[in-house]
Amino acid sequence: MDVNFFLFLFSLAVILISLFRFDVAISLFICVKIFVPKALNLYDFPGFPVISYDRFILFALILVFAVKLIKYKSCRLHVKEFPLHRAMIGLALSALISTIFSVSSMTVGINRLISTVIEGYVMLVMVWFSFRHKDQIMKTYKWILFLLFLTTIYGLINYVTKENGFITWLMDKMEDSDKTLLFSYDMASERFGITGRVQSIFMHPMVFGLYLVFFSSVTLLLLINKKKQDKIFYGVLLVFFAINIFFTNSRTPLIALIMVLLTILYYLKKLKPVLIVTSVVVIGYLLISEENNVVLRLFKSIVFFWIPDDDVGGSSLEMRYLQLLYALALFSQSPVTGLGLGAMRDLINDGSDLLGGESILFWILVEQGIIGLIFFLYSFWCIFNKARKYCKASLEENDRMISIATLAVIPAYFLFIILTGELSTMPVFYIFIAMGFKHHYLQQNEESEAEHVFAGIPEITES
Repeated sequence: MDVNFFLFLFSLAVILISLFRFDVAISLFICVKIFVPKALNLYDFPGFPVISYDRFILFALILVFAVKLIKYKSCRLHVKEFPLHRAMIGLALSALISTIFSVSSMTVGINRLISTVIEGYVMLVMVWFSFRHKDQIMKTYKWILFLLFLTTIYGLINYVTKENGFITWLMDKMEDSDKTLLFSYDMASERFGITGRVQSIFMHPMVFGLYLVFFSSVTLLLLINKKKQDKIFYGVLLVFFAINIFFTNSRTPLIALIMVLLTILYYLKKLKPVLIVTSVVVIGYLLISEENNVVLRLFKSIVFFWIPDDDVGGSSLEMRYLQLLYALALFSQSPVTGLGLGAMRDLINDGSDLLGGESILFWILVEQGIIGLIFFLYSFWCIFNKARKYCKASLEENDRMISIATLAVIPAYFLFIILTGELSTMPVFYIFIAMGFKHHYLQQNEESEAEHVFAGIPEITES
């Protein structure tokens, strides 16, 4: 059976399930969003958003969601309790202003605006809305962890064999499609003293590493909080996650992982002795290692990457500086509202001096100007501040663990996109945040207030 045909049938099955169990359909959609590359798509026409399978399912789920909101007052009341309305509306308004005053292609800008709002605000609200029990959120976490475990096994096979048959097949299948949807690296090439870059089934090694970092935070805290028989499972997961993060041969996932661990260290006092001892051992190993040790070289590439004479590979601070200068020159053309959504992609495709634009700040300054930068920073502050309050308010141990895991990812992801760029990872970040925030909401409300908002006939009658 052709892969596209199978995915199309699976997508239809998810849509059908949404008519009866919206929460289950959302869980399946989340797995598709994370694990099915956009390079596998239903429709790809130049100048228009790619209709990938996750977008196909998302559009259908939004229609089901809209019907629920129109039909049931209880659903509308529940959506009002979503905690990030102002932050997400601010991002949507910024994108709208940028599109209205765009000096680039209006068609591309409108398409980007629609996809930005749908895969941002609308999707985030819908995912938050969908879960009615904490157990459903935990089951979804476990589905994701199991699937990530499989991808790490495949990643290790890639590293040992120096081949990635799936990515090779997918690159061939894409033909003339947008190659920014998928990157392929020579598994025989050396970087930081390590041969090859593991990316498993994902579009880029850094994306693979980032998703492992996201769910390493959950795995670590579940490991701490679970019974003895479960600790072995989560311990094995962490080992596989850590090995694959290292073999992605990318600095930013490692930096993000360090940020996650530091945040957990700050909020989880009982873990401090373990993390302190681990830190001492790691630093000691780095200090006594020989110069050609791959761990030391990778560590040096993170800490000393701005030194021109230190040949550690990867993007340098000098390259980022050139990108910044060119981005500021473009920014000066329309500093308030930017050049419009889609402008950066056109400039990069035309071979400009942006050299890939490896920071989300460059993209925001050029496309959305000062207004976009203000709303971007405001939205992240709102998300971080809300997560921080949830950590302090969480009294039940399991909820506190999930709240800390959610909080730990926020500064890590912010640093990742500042250093590297977004790489189409923002929707998965939003999903991760929505799951963590809804878990806290259900714990605080004893799961009783959300029972009536799901498939079938609502339990609360309207007046």
